[in-house]
Amino acid sequence: MSVQEIESDLFALPGDYVLAHCISADARMGKGIAAEFVRRFDLRPLQEQAARQPLEIGSCVRQGRVMNLVTKAKYFNKPTYASLTE
Repeated sequence: MSVQEIESDLFALPGDYVLAHCISADARMGKGIAAEFVRRFDLRPLQEQAARQPLEIGSCVRQGRVMNLVTKAKYFNKPTYASLTE
């Protein structure tokens, strides 16, 4: 696997790119770029799953071409470098 940093419109990248973003264990994703991920990549099933049982902090949940990095317990918490490293 190779990692390359590109400055571009994230959502304009070709479909063979896997996109990653940080979310909370409750998977609320109601504002900002997270809400755009929900809209563009239909992450509602992940939200429904997290409503039944919160996701595990430190896990990475792939849904289609999106890697959802769970870095905090609640949507209103702020992720830290330590939680991202986990």
